[in-house]
Amino acid sequence: MDGLKRVVSQNSEPSTSSGKVSLDPDCVIIVRMIIMGGWSLHHILPVCAMLFQCTKAACGFSLGVGGDANSMCIEKEREALVKFKQGPVDDYGHLSSWGNEDVKKDCRKWRGIKCSNQTGHVIMLDLQVTSVSYFLAFEPLRGEIHPSLLELQHLNYLDLSNNDFGGGHNPIFIGHLTKLRYLNLSCANFTGTIPYQLGNLTSLHYLNLGWNNGFLNVENLEWLFHFSSLRHLDMSHVNLGKAIDWFQAIHMLPSLSELHLSGCQLSDVVPPLSFSNSSTSTLAFIDLSRNFLSSSILHWLSNFSGSLLDVDLSDNHLQGSIPDVFQNMKSLTHLSLSFNQLEWSIPKSFRNVCTLQILDLSSNNFTEELPKFVQNLPGCIENSLESLDLSLNQFSGSLPDNKIFIIERIISSSKSFDRVF
Repeated sequence: MDGLKRVVSQNSEPSTSSGKVSLDPDCVIIVRMIIMGGWSLHHILPVCAMLFQCTKAACGFSLGVGGDANSMCIEKEREALVKFKQGPVDDYGHLSSWGNEDVKKDCRKWRGIKCSNQTGHVIMLDLQVTSVSYFLAFEPLRGEIHPSLLELQHLNYLDLSNNDFGGGHNPIFIGHLTKLRYLNLSCANFTGTIPYQLGNLTSLHYLNLGWNNGFLNVENLEWLFHFSSLRHLDMSHVNLGKAIDWFQAIHMLPSLSELHLSGCQLSDVVPPLSFSNSSTSTLAFIDLSRNFLSSSILHWLSNFSGSLLDVDLSDNHLQGSIPDVFQNMKSLTHLSLSFNQLEWSIPKSFRNVCTLQILDLSSNNFTEELPKFVQNLPGCIENSLESLDLSLNQFSGSLPDNKIFIIERIISSSKSFDRVF
């Protein structure tokens, strides 16, 4: 996952960087567990924490606490943080280092706080709650978010994820923290309509509103139109059923490299022809899984063919033959089309995707002979493909031992081949 804030060292300001990052195998297992079934808040919160820890580790992310020895927190901001502490219920002492007592007055030493080395202003508030293990009890902050955060006008990093704010609405006042570059409100049990005031945060590089138990929604996505610097957008499981402008919103984000819109109740919307030349030429990772999209979505993705690395369209309404739209996707490494109603052969343009490492076509309606189906794969793909999942289809026959290409693992409809051909 990319687009995360990176704190290079304790003596540097938070900054953003973008790059392709792979989760480790344990994280991949967690993702698949989420996808396969309904999860309650009790299960989602610790899983979100583990996933974010995996992502942070992969990105080299760390939280710098405190500033330079010569810098001091601004008193007005310190008082605002003390007021904020009065809002949430802190059963587990996450904010125990915050206070007015003499030994606690230096807010540079408070948990989750970072002050600017130069000005002393609070620039980072990271209250993400993590769990050491999925199997251990999760210990979130609960209750309300105090609006005293409005006093932190120099804040550029805010993370309130993996908490339980009791089904409350997304705080409108966050939209007035206009210097924010990183905002993570995921897995925090927010409900209701996402406030359009978030559109004021035009400096954002990273925005994550996903995984709030499925109870967030939007009327439209016009508030996204001015996010020219946004690199990472995650609105997974936000109800976007009314947002018929979602195509347009994505095309208005010229810096976007990572997009997560899984489980958003998206349906097909035919984009205007003027979108054929997309300004979003940096889009590398796109997850549109668990929606109601038809095969036409693949034609839309061809607008970004030069930059795409990872595409997940699993569990949609793709039907019939796979469109022949892959000839220009020369950077693609991972493609998942599983849990659809695809049939017939794969297109010949797959032979031109010389970087493809993982191809998941499981749980579709392919019925032909397996050797004939695989016949379309040779080409430069033979040097890159590592995993081909064809399970839960209706293939007949088996792969011969003398296939000319090498793959590390092939799963067929009848059995697994854990060997080299």
